[in-house]
Amino acid sequence: MPPLNLTDRETTALLVALTIVDGMPYTTAGRSAAVKLRRGLSDATATATTDLCERIRVQQPSPSAVNLGIMRTLEDAVASATVVRLDYRDGHGVRTRREVEGAGFLGAADGWYLGAWCRLRQDRRLFRLDRIEKTTLTKERAPKRNLDEILGWLPAPTTPPR
Repeated sequence: MPPLNLTDRETTALLVALTIVDGMPYTTAGRSAAVKLRRGLSDATATATTDLCERIRVQQPSPSAVNLGIMRTLEDAVASATVVRLDYRDGHGVRTRREVEGAGFLGAADGWYLGAWCRLRQDRRLFRLDRIEKTTLTKERAPKRNLDEILGWLPAPTTPPR
């Protein structure tokens, strides 16, 4: 395989973006991609990238309390447009079981959320990932939902990674 034609700055930006936050959706996939990216670099770019990466520090938010198995199920549900069953505990401690159609994820100052159409409430909802106690991926395909429509009621604008 020929080396990738990326500059050290481009590669550093990608590596930071792929690995910056533990506990976010697709963290495992991002780390795997980072390893593959590094393997495809020329020796000179790899050396310069390593040097730049050594000059970056990020204060990580508190580690996510999201169970890795739950995160993987939610990632699969969103990626495959499959209905997922959640055992969810709201902010008041009330537990419910819901089937939802996941549209995507929202990273906010207080944690990560699943944006979804909730079949129990027949409305769009945000489910804080650290309040999801159990997930079961069903075999039912979900209609593809637009994340911006799910998030449309939020007071602050959101932007996708570019």
